[in-house]
Amino acid sequence: MPRQREQLLAAFFQRRVLQECQEAIPGFLSAEVLLSLTDADELQISVLWRDHAAWQAWQDSAVRLQQAQHLAPLLACAPVGQLFAVATDAAEPKA
Repeated sequence: MPRQREQLLAAFFQRRVLQECQEAIPGFLSAEVLLSLTDADELQISVLWRDHAAWQAWQDSAVRLQQAQHLAPLLACAPVGQLFAVATDAAEPKA
């Protein structure tokens, strides 16, 4: 829903979503919540996983499902996920 970013952030942090991720999946390394400076409704969550297997474990996690169910009423649309690899040199990263 438009103009609900503040309510979503409050629910997100009150629920301790990032801490739950870290506790549930050993491959969780770090995360950031990024707020758009040009769209008051948009935010992005960037999570760094140890490897693809850790990310997959999170996708399959019951904790993730519970979080999604809790936060869904505050979302304007379904979350869009994308996978990225970190480039550490000029070579293409391996997925």
